[in-house]
Amino acid sequence: MGNRSRAILVTGGCGFIGQAVVNRLADMGHAVIVADREKPARTREDVEYAQLDITRGHELRRIAKGMDSIVHCASVVTTRGRDRGGAWRHNYGGTRSVLDACEYGRVDRLVHISSASVVYQGRDIENGDEHLPYATARTPYASSKIAAERAVLDFANASSRTRACAIRPSLVFGPGDTRLVPGILREAPPTWYACRARGPISVNPALNPVGFAFSESGRRVERTYPVGRFRTGI
Repeated sequence: MGNRSRAILVTGGCGFIGQAVVNRLADMGHAVIVADREKPARTREDVEYAQLDITRGHELRRIAKGMDSIVHCASVVTTRGRDRGGAWRHNYGGTRSVLDACEYGRVDRLVHISSASVVYQGRDIENGDEHLPYATARTPYASSKIAAERAVLDFANASSRTRACAIRPSLVFGPGDTRLVPGILREAPPTWYACRARGPISVNPALNPVGFAFSESGRRVERTYPVGRFRTGI
């Protein structure tokens, strides 16, 4: 594929990780379209924005037509059981809509932003890789993300056109973070910071596998990429 500019659709591109992906891809010279149900807090003149719900497949198919690639960042993050329906509707149902859009639009490449939660068994993960088994003790979030990741990889293995990979970031922080670090600052005593600051990963290195996925040319990339090798409780 070389370094040619690609037309890339980013779902959830107004979210924390999504915005970082959009900025990285646009800075690389790609033509980026954002699909998100939220209005962007900040926009770029070189990026196109479409406000839509990805669970409405017909809207996503319309935008996917003509795209070279899709980076699927859209997700509902919840660690509690009370939003089981929402987690499954958006994380799994939304991913099924993305796969349908890939097939309809004849998209070449799909990067699925999964989660380290899909392999988290309630214990620290140290030097984990893509061979870890899926988690058995699951929240609705983890269960829906497992189903979504499996659907992506199964789709890619069966597709003669779309190459895909799943990336599993853990806790991510950096510019624009409204959850992890602000939550720590609200809840944790000052003495906790120094002794527990192992595990989260900055948003910039978390994006490296995205660029790698677009640089792998000439062979299939149906696999998962854990982000970093570190000890973490998710």
